[in-house]
Amino acid sequence: MKPTRPQDHRHDRRVIAHTTAQKPYRAALTPGVRRVFALLLALLFILAQIAPLLAQTPTPMPSPVPSPAATATPALSAEASQLDELADMLVDRMSPAERVGQLFVVTFPGNDVQYGSDIVDLVYEYHVGGVVLSPRNGNFSNERGIDTPRQVALLTNQLQAAAYGLDLTADSALAPVPLMPWPPEGFTYFPDVGGPSPSNLPLLIGVNQTGDGLPATALRRGFTPLPSPMAMGASWNREQVKAVGSVVGREIRTVGFNLLLGPALDVFNQKGVDRVSQLGLYSFGGNPYWVTQLGRAYIEGVHEGGGGRVATSAGNFPGQGSSDRIPSEEVATIQSSQAELRQGALQPFIGVTRQPSTVIDPEGDPGATDVLVTSHMRFSGLQGGAGRIAPLSLAPELRTILRQEGFEEWQNLGGVVMSGPLGVQAIRRYFEGIGEENFKPRLALDAFVAGNDLLFLSNFGLDDSWESQIANTVETISAFQERYERDPDFAALVDISVRRIVRLKLGLYREAIGLEAGTDLEALLGKPEPVIPLSKLLVTDTDLLSLEGEARDMAIQQMGQLARSAVTILYPDPSTQTTPVPPQFEADDKILVFTDFR
Repeated sequence: MKPTRPQDHRHDRRVIAHTTAQKPYRAALTPGVRRVFALLLALLFILAQIAPLLAQTPTPMPSPVPSPAATATPALSAEASQLDELADMLVDRMSPAERVGQLFVVTFPGNDVQYGSDIVDLVYEYHVGGVVLSPRNGNFSNERGIDTPRQVALLTNQLQAAAYGLDLTADSALAPVPLMPWPPEGFTYFPDVGGPSPSNLPLLIGVNQTGDGLPATALRRGFTPLPSPMAMGASWNREQVKAVGSVVGREIRTVGFNLLLGPALDVFNQKGVDRVSQLGLYSFGGNPYWVTQLGRAYIEGVHEGGGGRVATSAGNFPGQGSSDRIPSEEVATIQSSQAELRQGALQPFIGVTRQPSTVIDPEGDPGATDVLVTSHMRFSGLQGGAGRIAPLSLAPELRTILRQEGFEEWQNLGGVVMSGPLGVQAIRRYFEGIGEENFKPRLALDAFVAGNDLLFLSNFGLDDSWESQIANTVETISAFQERYERDPDFAALVDISVRRIVRLKLGLYREAIGLEAGTDLEALLGKPEPVIPLSKLLVTDTDLLSLEGEARDMAIQQMGQLARSAVTILYPDPSTQTTPVPPQFEADDKILVFTDFR
């Protein structure tokens, strides 16, 4: 329990550590509040760089850790069962190329989304299932003078339209698209100029919005500055963490995203902190119970704020919080037995996968995740320690642990498993010496056969050349298409994964489908219009107004409340202090901030 601070002794000496969000926009706040908030954030920014773990307050006494034993499979609601049937019927009508394409989530450079561009070819010609956008790839900018929300909304609308075979120009991309007739008049329809039939399924459009500014927060200019997961963990406050998730869900949905790359549910182990200290910023903490509780609260907030149209992807399964090196740079080995994983690192993932999420089933669990993202770590307790061991994300033991630890039931209810990014430096180093001719098809094939439904082809090559990466992506998709046609067992695996992916997309847009009890699904599929109307996916200028005004001011105040809750006194130790603990900061307090760089 936190000690109660008395209201005197305002100028006692104290040493404070904290974590921070980006310096926020402070419109509509009083001068006194602004000074306090600015003071807190300046202090937090400095000390968060040198003491990320010390910002965690003493862990409140948790309830007993729940048993990992799988519970009975919950029954789906009538609406969810109807969507299940619709997913089966849609997959049955898809061509092999459409099915294979849905397995892939890609990245691309720039923002050229006109007909004939590389990304439109992947979306329209190869039917990829999703894209991930980032400023690092030049998809949008957070620079001064740029209207980032509008820039992002234009791009997401144009990408979604490409999946429906429609060309939206920048001038028309935020204007409403007619529901009927289909295709709408006055727009370039790709099949009319010699292209194939489009998939008419929404893209999963993902973004990393973890918090704490760069490098883990893609959307900054025009969006609410967010605290780091460590700061959220230091608050020990489920409602405040849920509020952060709600802001994230609302804001990314507003500009057209429907997939959040997060949260990370790694239970951070403080050993080896000097080498991987920044990893602590992206974890809710080091206690499995509290990581579970705060992870669930955050996911519930994202679902609520996103209005059921934003899926969460929890990583990094089965937990890489005890890694002694940076996971994106090198494949490490986690030295834990399966029993130790079950009692520690696996607990948060168990806690968010025992029931279907509210995206899959409106009567489901709002704190359940929609997607699990797999780690590129090795796990000696699952894979042994002899020979050249593949990362778990590429190894058959992934499917084994999903089955043994009860995650297969969650998958059967609509849960999706996605690989970590397959072009990170750690994977490139693992494939050094094997040769790029093996890298391209083998890497994605290994990841898929291991048990991943979605394959994240980010920077997919052994170098940073987009030309080689797009060639690798096309070659990999083509290899999957060829394998699908000649290998019935492989085709069956593809169909199972595609069904999960399609089901997730139907859940995200179930209100747009408008199913009612007794809806004739055959008649619905027989209409010329897409099952999920394009017009129901697109962002409008009116939607962007929700990023301004009272909603913006309220979001900033919520971030400030969490920042104050996360302040941690390091010295004197509150648990042994006999004299009154200093009170909260006031606007006229003088604070000494110091650091030590060696």
